[in-house]
Amino acid sequence: MDLQNPELVSLLLKCGADINRVTYQGYSPYQLTWGRPSTRILQQLGQLTWENLQMLPENEDEESYNTESDFTEDELPYDDCVFGGQRLTL
Repeated sequence: MDLQNPELVSLLLKCGADINRVTYQGYSPYQLTWGRPSTRILQQLGQLTWENLQMLPENEDEESYNTESDFTEDELPYDDCVFGGQRLTL
């Protein structure tokens, strides 16, 4: 979502990307598009995202929000990538 590339999103959808998966923070790809300039991506994902994953969660207490990463540079933050229904391994 950070790249805001509608063609890449289309390719990922065509290849079976699971858009109803959430990040470790609990956000769906659709939720990550909110406030971004590409309405095309929002429309693409909105048609396929489960309704309960379209609304943004309630704001958390700002004091409890930790902005520091739990990962070092050589660690990958995701270990559960699924592409086309198959788990990717490194």
